[in-house]
Amino acid sequence: MKLRIAILLTLLSTSALASGKTHPFFSCSLPPFEFTVIEGIDWVDRIEIREGTTRFTSLDVERDYEGSGVCLHAIWRFNYRGKMSIKTHGCYGEVQVPENSVGQIIIDEPDDYSKSFFCY
Repeated sequence: MKLRIAILLTLLSTSALASGKTHPFFSCSLPPFEFTVIEGIDWVDRIEIREGTTRFTSLDVERDYEGSGVCLHAIWRFNYRGKMSIKTHGCYGEVQVPENSVGQIIIDEPDDYSKSFFCY
């Protein structure tokens, strides 16, 4: 049964991409903001940003991967009130990652004065 469900989900996601439809890939919330990465076709992603009832979509998104093996993580760079990045968790040395966090938001990257926040 599990195999049938996995095959069905794979077929649905493949047909959605082939038909030109996009779907949410990663969501990260840091109140009052909510960021949703919409995975596109041919590595063309966009980020929807919600602040309360206001919604903004960034179309100029650069997707990259950093690290390797179990430390591999995705990172999306974009402009919203300045340079920002969202990334999934990779490996951390001395940093204690909160259990319920799903990633990080980096504001004003790559400035020397950038700020990083865990998101949920």
